[in-house]
Order: sequence, then structure tokens, then C-alpha cells
Amino acid sequence: MVKYNVKRLPDTGPGVQVGKAVEWSSANQDAPSLGLTDSEILRLEAKHKSHNVNRARALEVKRLMLEGKTCGDIVKALRSRYGSRMIKGDHAALSSSKKRT
Repeated sequence: MVKYNVKRLPDTGPGVQVGKAVEWSSANQDAPSLGLTDSEILRLEAKHKSHNVNRARALEVKRLMLEGKTCGDIVKALRSRYGSRMIKGDHAALSSSKKRT
């Protein structure tokens, strides 16, 4: 945790006044990094029959899987941004890699 004293410049908008402190911190410093393993990436590529896998979508699916959500719950949560068939494909690929490792 780092504290900085920031001065407000004259004739500028709202800011931190002199004598006040801004506290900066990085969230989840102790949390393990959520990433895709090599086997998961290979399964995703095989499932979608492409080397251009949407890793951001796959990471969101994996995060929701780790929270204990079912495939239907994950589709409901992400269908406004991604296609339901792609979400189901990611879920199937990540589930199969989970069983094999």
C-alpha cells in the first residue's frame, strides 16, 4: 500500500487538496492468478477447430466454473456478450481438460 500527497493545481477542477492522501493498492495481490493452462488451450483449439480461440471468453467461463456455476448459469451470465454455442463449447473443453489433468 502506497500513500502519495497530491497537490491541487490552481484554477483546476476538483482533485485532492493539499494535506490529503490518496491511497493506492492493487486488488487481489495474494490471489492465485487465474489463467489457462497449456492443456486447456489445446482442448479449446481442438473443440473450436481453430487456433484463434477467444481467451477472454474462456477465462470468464473458467472463472464462473470455479465459482461452482453450471453450464446453464454460465450461458445466462455471458450470453449478452458471447454466443451461447461458443460458451457451451468453452465449457465442454474446459470440463474435459479438468477431468484429464
